[in-house]
Amino acid sequence: VVGKLANMEDIVVSEVLLDEKQARLTIHNLPDRPGTCAELFTAVAEGDVMVDMIVQNVSHNGAAEVSFTIPRQDLERCLLLVREVLSSWENAELSYAENIAKLTAVGVGLRTHTGVGERMFRALAEEQINIQMINTSEIRMSAVVEATNGERGLKALLRTFGIES
Repeated sequence: VVGKLANMEDIVVSEVLLDEKQARLTIHNLPDRPGTCAELFTAVAEGDVMVDMIVQNVSHNGAAEVSFTIPRQDLERCLLLVREVLSSWENAELSYAENIAKLTAVGVGLRTHTGVGERMFRALAEEQINIQMINTSEIRMSAVVEATNGERGLKALLRTFGIES
């Protein structure tokens, strides 16, 4: 008897990760013009802060909003760097959260299968877990949630994708 080995891409999600050591910064009313993000992230990089997720939105009034995550241990240093840059931008405001968790579904099948996001988001919604940020790549899909919901979210996603913990 010969068993058929599954194609690696048939395994849609092979792993679910929980990172509880991150913080999120959001800059509101950011000038929506070329070079703004370059200026912001140059200061962060020169301060030796590693940035993980970045999400930018453009509002209808010509201002942008940028949120990004960093290691929580670098939060104080990053706040100083960002506040210095923001001082040159009128109306820009900074908010941050240090009690977040990042849930990540990983798998090569994400690039060939639809509905992974729907399944992930539905699993979190069924647990009454609100999503603060979403980021995707070819083989990863991440959601930032309140830190208090991290473990529960991890268990829900492991169940949803049929992964043993």
